[in-house]
Amino acid sequence: MRQITSKRFLTVITVILTALTFTQPGRSQSTSQHAPGRDMDFERVVWQQLEKVAPKSVETFKAATEAFDKQDYERAATLYRQVMEKAPTFDHVYRRLGLALAFSGKTEEGVSYLERAYEMNPRPENMCALAQFLDEPGEGEQPSSSNRTRALELAKKGLAAYQAQNRKKEPHCALVMARAALGLNDAKEIRAAVNALVADHPDLMQTHFYLAVLAAYDEDWEKAEEEIKIAQSLGMPAEDAQRFLDSGVRTRAQVWRYFYYALYLVGAWVVGLATLFALGKIFSNLTLRSIEEADPNDAAGAKQISLRSRYKRLINVAGVYYYVSLPVVMFLVVAVAGSILYGFLMIGQIPIKLAPNYRTKV
Repeated sequence: MRQITSKRFLTVITVILTALTFTQPGRSQSTSQHAPGRDMDFERVVWQQLEKVAPKSVETFKAATEAFDKQDYERAATLYRQVMEKAPTFDHVYRRLGLALAFSGKTEEGVSYLERAYEMNPRPENMCALAQFLDEPGEGEQPSSSNRTRALELAKKGLAAYQAQNRKKEPHCALVMARAALGLNDAKEIRAAVNALVADHPDLMQTHFYLAVLAAYDEDWEKAEEEIKIAQSLGMPAEDAQRFLDSGVRTRAQVWRYFYYALYLVGAWVVGLATLFALGKIFSNLTLRSIEEADPNDAAGAKQISLRSRYKRLINVAGVYYYVSLPVVMFLVVAVAGSILYGFLMIGQIPIKLAPNYRTKV
């Protein structure tokens, strides 16, 4: 897997990552606006569980969740704290409180509640929520290698648990796994996460974004360009898609397109050359045979005249083809030299750390 280590590319990645991950309040709205809505079947199960331990807190919990979905994280946190006081063993409220705090910018405090939720019950929702903020510690901060590794492992376990429960319509774990794997440059886990997204969420904007990143990893520039345009059509901000393309993807895609066009042109030229050679050989043999069989004392017959006329036209075509071939030959010389130089210039790596944020609703 080749990568590009240009300073310009790294700068673009940093700018896009910042734009996609950190906008007020808390996290980016643009990358989650097309995310699936809350799973109400799951919500009803949560309400029923809460009703068993704190029936009077169910409405407060619903109001907190409504505030959370409206991105009023401070009000959501206040209401979740009220529920937590009445239901101190209810892990769902710890997770929701942790998420509300983390999304409002209080990441460290939020993670402490997410850790508590995971300790109380290692369900997939708790695994993936904790994994998300281990990998996204806060604005201007980078996760440690150990936290990112742990985030990847938690996301993998969460994804496997979702799949085992046949709850494949929830993309959160796969998205967290993809982001963490990108940060660790783990090609195997990136592919596993992207494969899960493609299988279960083919129309999600983030799916096509990660397909574009994976294509760039594989140096399939035309596919990378195509996928980022699909992601843009599904809600990715146009300026972020443009930055991705301008980082070198579009240029390399164009290079390969022109390469294929040139290849077709050269192929057509070779076919034309071979055709002229074959026809010339045939007419040469026919002409020689005609001369050998003809009586030198007799006038040329209609058949010989026709043959010579066609042979003459073929020679004229070959002459024109010679001049047409000159730029093709010059192009081949330049292309071979240029491809050797380009090959040396392209040796390197492309550290794709670009990953949009996905707002969890679990």
